[in-house]
Amino acid sequence: MTTKKFFLFLAIGAQIFNTSWYSISTFKGLIQPTIITWLMFGLATSLSFWTYWASGKHTWKSNIANFLDVISVFIAILVIIFLGHNIRFNVNPFEIVCIILCLIILVFWRITKSHEKSNILLQVIMMLAYIPTYYQLWNASESTEPLITWLMNWIMSLSSLILAIKNKDKLAIIYPGRALVMLSIMIFLILRLKL
Repeated sequence: MTTKKFFLFLAIGAQIFNTSWYSISTFKGLIQPTIITWLMFGLATSLSFWTYWASGKHTWKSNIANFLDVISVFIAILVIIFLGHNIRFNVNPFEIVCIILCLIILVFWRITKSHEKSNILLQVIMMLAYIPTYYQLWNASESTEPLITWLMNWIMSLSSLILAIKNKDKLAIIYPGRALVMLSIMIFLILRLKL
């Protein structure tokens, strides 16, 4: 097995684990996700992959993290809608701002055809989306976030980053690179509460 295949299968395996765990937990009522958050994430990840794909050089393998996120998010949305319990439709001002910014970036991208700039702007929005969870964890006395899923996301992002680097795909490096930094902070905040 080549190094590229190893990291590709590692990324896919980690994402399958996460999607399965999340779907089962939602079905069993162990978690009650907010559908608006997932719709926002679906919009951002889809636009990110769309702007990446419209750029000159693209492969789904190079940008496997973004590709897998799009699939997983839409599976999560379907599971929440059809199998979820006590589905919450809460919309907070922060989420509204993020959705509006994504739509502004979409308009900017369609007008300017600037794929790379639009993609980078979307990564900034996705970075900002972590802030409410960071804030909640920083002020919490115990973690409300499952460490295993964030670790699996971290493994998926690291594997994807290695693939993008090996494929010398500069734009594809940004998505898992951004995710790896943000996930590292998340894991630190969770471990801080567990230790």
